[in-house]
Amino acid sequence: MHIHNVIKKKENIDNDRYHRELKRQRYISATKKKISEYQWDYFITLTFKHPVFQIDRVLRAVKQFVNKLSRKAYGGRSKKRVVCFAVIEKDKSDCYHVHLLLQDPTDNISNPERKKGFHLRREIIIAWLQAGATTGNPARSSPDGEWMKPIFDVNEVIGYMLKHYSLDSDSPTTIVWEEASVDGRRIS
Repeated sequence: MHIHNVIKKKENIDNDRYHRELKRQRYISATKKKISEYQWDYFITLTFKHPVFQIDRVLRAVKQFVNKLSRKAYGGRSKKRVVCFAVIEKDKSDCYHVHLLLQDPTDNISNPERKKGFHLRREIIIAWLQAGATTGNPARSSPDGEWMKPIFDVNEVIGYMLKHYSLDSDSPTTIVWEEASVDGRRIS
């Protein structure tokens, strides 16, 4: 009788895992579908000078980055935001870094002077360096330019960004819905 209860308990655990994984896959699929409907130009990886273990520090840095890049592109008085989608990922050492999909805002800058002086790569570096005391120069973290890549297959990139996503509270990947913007406004 006791062995039967153990087997039944194992079946329930396996069933729970199965349903949790099914729910995770559905969520990832829905997120991929929603995000892939938009035009994305670059896949960007943003890192820190020193290991950062507190997610709230990373969230603040992402918020500051998006705000600073938006102000640089559109001006401080504009309500326009850069079109982006970010996830925060924990690496094997439990340190955080950021993956970001970004639409090049250059074509949407209406001020000719601002547009002429706007150089996306440079502005991303400056905005990230100004986003927090611990943010690092992405060009130095990846001297071969791998920190900013053009996107050819958005579904592949989104799959990479969500590869470790879990519905559990201790997920190694966090989607930053609060700063997500697919049409120049927040979508949360």
